[in-house]
Amino acid sequence: MEGDEVADDLAHSEAWAGLIDGDYDRGVVRIATLTRDRTNYLLFASVELLPPEIPSPPNGAQAMNCDPGRLYVSRNVLPISAALDWYQACWNVPTQAHPGAPVEISLGILSPEPPVRRLVLRNDVPFSPAWHVMPRLHRLVSMQPLPAPIVDMTEGMTSVERYRRARSWLLERLHFDLLAHDDWLGGIGLVAPNPLLGSSRARISTRGNGTETVTVAGRPRRGATLDGLKIVFHERRVAGTGIHAEHVTDAFGAASALITGGVEELGHQILCPRRGLLHDEPPGWFFRSFSMQTNVPVGERIANPMRRRRSTVAEPLVTSIWRPPEVQQPVVTTSPVMRLEQLQRLRQDRFGEYRPLQARGDRDDVRAFENEREEAVLFIRRLVARARRRILLVDPYLVAADLQEFAYAAEQQGVEIQCLISPPKRYYTRASSEAGATMLTGEELVAQIVAMREPALGFGKIDVRATTQRGLHDRFLRIDDDLWHCGHSFNGVGTGDVSVMSRVTRPGELLTLLDEIFSAAGSFEDWWARRPQPRPRTIRDRVADMLRRAASAIGGSSGSKDAGGEDA
Repeated sequence: MEGDEVADDLAHSEAWAGLIDGDYDRGVVRIATLTRDRTNYLLFASVELLPPEIPSPPNGAQAMNCDPGRLYVSRNVLPISAALDWYQACWNVPTQAHPGAPVEISLGILSPEPPVRRLVLRNDVPFSPAWHVMPRLHRLVSMQPLPAPIVDMTEGMTSVERYRRARSWLLERLHFDLLAHDDWLGGIGLVAPNPLLGSSRARISTRGNGTETVTVAGRPRRGATLDGLKIVFHERRVAGTGIHAEHVTDAFGAASALITGGVEELGHQILCPRRGLLHDEPPGWFFRSFSMQTNVPVGERIANPMRRRRSTVAEPLVTSIWRPPEVQQPVVTTSPVMRLEQLQRLRQDRFGEYRPLQARGDRDDVRAFENEREEAVLFIRRLVARARRRILLVDPYLVAADLQEFAYAAEQQGVEIQCLISPPKRYYTRASSEAGATMLTGEELVAQIVAMREPALGFGKIDVRATTQRGLHDRFLRIDDDLWHCGHSFNGVGTGDVSVMSRVTRPGELLTLLDEIFSAAGSFEDWWARRPQPRPRTIRDRVADMLRRAASAIGGSSGSKDAGGEDA
């Protein structure tokens, strides 16, 4: 259809008569605009068609100052023909009158999608209320870049206070985060809920002799006639796509399909000869039985965070300790469907190097943190909580607070905690800067290791080792057979600069190398007990330190003056 024909097709409300005739009697027009320099820019609009059984919302309008502009949100209930006429009149015109106020709205260029008299099903319309279930949709899409005032608002919605308030204000009134929905900014949507059915569902109505009968029925809207609808069944089995069958509904709007061999997953579509596709339910499972298994935690572990300068996570970490599940004997079944399900679950339960190479992608394979210490700590804790056998922390700067902050998040009883460090000089410094503190960092780590061996805490073997022959630079976190690489030390992730944690997709070689270094390293407790004692500091050492600091301060001051002179 050419452009002129499309324009004529959408020019009058009669163009929709075949799709909506008698189904709706009112339309709710919601409009959000941004006014600046005497121009009313369209932010968003929707026309919601209401069946007779749905009450009308009240008309109204609200405004909010958003210096140098002003936001308006309005709602007007119109007769169905007037609502459709206003929607269609917005197509391909630069401005359009507001249906409830004597003002013109700047629209830009809007084009219809679909381009003709058609409605498409969508189950993800962000502003659609729950009673719509799966509404039909037509929309006018903005074909031009957004006006500069709207671009300023979207770019500043996280950093500029007035735009942050505007974002929240719009969310409360439109019931979706408009400024974050690029596909709806500057556009208009026509929403048509299912006019015949308020809901529909499929159930297994009868069983016997290796067959099952699935019945689809719905809740009719007031005054709706359901006979003559077509129900299309489509099955998905473990082995692949199954049957595709069509049945016509009876006077009660129900239709049934007989499926040989039992139903695995079944979806259905509801079609009307006049209105087209009204519902599309994707394949889903049926519950044939229900069982419940309980597991009581064997204890609780509480870690009170140690004080340190850069930590922002001050809440105690409370972790429930769970007993490892008993090994279940495989259930022998004669059903091919159930046997195939068991085998597929075994594949899904594989971890680490045992997973299929093409299935190791994970949306959390890479995480970046910038000034997000709390989020970084929670992310690492979630990784640690997955461990079922072993946790390995590789960090040359690991301290006692790191063990409390992360290792205590292990939930499975008996998980082995391993750490690999290359002791720096900091282990000889005081663990706390508080007055009267005398414990050294190394002493505090040894005390933490001893404390974690308390049986009531539910840990497995605690094995912290120090490597003095092979130096460590990078940081790693091993969770069973998964390996994560970390750019910062664990006590610095997310504290300031950008920190990145990434999962190593093929960790086999690295795991072998880390195992070799760990096996060759000695116990940190033994290293600390035999550590070389630092030479006592003399008055001469202190004077030398003071002179170095003074020279550094004088050099920095003269450098600043020189830089200032060059700028001048």
